Amino acid sequence: MSDESKPLQFETAEMPATGAVCSACKQPIVSSYFTVGGQVACERCKAEIELALQRSPGGALRAVLLGSLAGLAGAAVWYGVRAATDYELGIIAIAIGWGVGTAVRHASGGRGGRGYQVLAVALTYFWIAANYVPDLVANFGTQAADSAEAEPVAETPLAVKIALAAVLALALPFMQGFENVIGILIIGFGLYQAWQMTGRVVVAVEGPFSVGQGAAAGG
Repeated sequence: MSDESKPLQFETAEMPATGAVCSACKQPIVSSYFTVGGQVACERCKAEIELALQRSPGGALRAVLLGSLAGLAGAAVWYGVRAATDYELGIIAIAIGWGVGTAVRHASGGRGGRGYQVLAVALTYFWIAANYVPDLVANFGTQAADSAEAEPVAETPLAVKIALAAVLALALPFMQGFENVIGILIIGFGLYQAWQMTGRVVVAVEGPFSVGQGAAAGG
């Protein structure tokens, strides 16, 4: 592709027109063309795009990192709102799903896939649960203080408290039973959001078509 080429935007279809121009390299198409995800492409660019689509998008570690950063930000907002207002704003779970899904999809090169969907859902639930960790750690501290008044015991290391709180936080949404049905449903919406946003993108390649066979529009 030439230096002026740019990635095709598969989410915006362009129907072919007379006087076709390749959407990738911007070169005029003289005789025949293909459509890739609804975009006009010359034979050379079509072949390069097909090769790129066959390669593994990679980015699994990057997806974990970016998804975790997005989830951490959402969990911090959720905890901050609860700490400041004493109000459980569960709708933030959907925002966490959106943020994690966006980050993981970006790391996959916009292509998504089943593995990325599973990763996005797992990260979304982990960071939704993580917003309760500070409360649980503080509760452990209160219980330890009460126990120390009755009988002195060795202080539990902070790292151990955090690890225990993280494990307990994963089960916490379900430990409240029917009292938390709405909360569980909202969490489900957040998980669905993450799943939906990281679904695999299937790019249809069609052609060849003659320039006079249909209408073509350049990029």
